[in-house]
Amino acid sequence: MADSIDTVSHTAITALVNEFSYLIDHGQARSIPNLFTENGTFESPQAVLESREAIAAAMVERAQVEYETRHVITNLRIRIASSDEIHGTAMLMLYRWTPGGQNSTCQPVALAEYHDVYQRNADGDWQFASRKALPLLPTSE
Repeated sequence: MADSIDTVSHTAITALVNEFSYLIDHGQARSIPNLFTENGTFESPQAVLESREAIAAAMVERAQVEYETRHVITNLRIRIASSDEIHGTAMLMLYRWTPGGQNSTCQPVALAEYHDVYQRNADGDWQFASRKALPLLPTSE
């Protein structure tokens, strides 16, 4: 199939999607901007961040929250747009709790779908050109 995604790119994009969640969930949100292109955008119900600098500022704040999260990502679907651009979607179920706090029980707080555009950079690595989180159900927050 001429429009199929090569195994190396598929693996790299899967790792990119997983790394985003891992960094946030393990207190390393400040590293998130490195996953985006220089003009990359991240949009969620809370904010629209339109550059790597804006994403970095938001991730400094995110790194300071007292609650913990786990992003459960599934149903990754990617489709080639060009040799250097791939589009994808992934389902997100987000769990949150505050260790030792009033909300210490882990609870699902969101069900969303990510709509992503991945671009290959000059080094041949894949990054997010854009990532948009679209809620599928009302959140419990």
